Amino acid sequence: MRRSFLQLAADTGVADSEALADALIVLYDGAFATTGAAESARTAAMTAKRIARLTLAAAKASSSA
Repeated sequence: MRRSFLQLAADTGVADSEALADALIVLYDGAFATTGAAESARTAAMTAKRIARLTLAAAKASSSA
């Protein structure tokens, strides 16, 4: 799984693709773990998607700084 996230992160062109991949893996694991809790799977997925977009935007902003 890490290899897939590393490739996806590298494809974004950010400077620190390993850090981005690590952040997305933590996000993925958290969203997956949350689906069994009180929240619905859809809510967990939508929240993870929103946080992933914010994480990617932050990674891109720090790459251009």
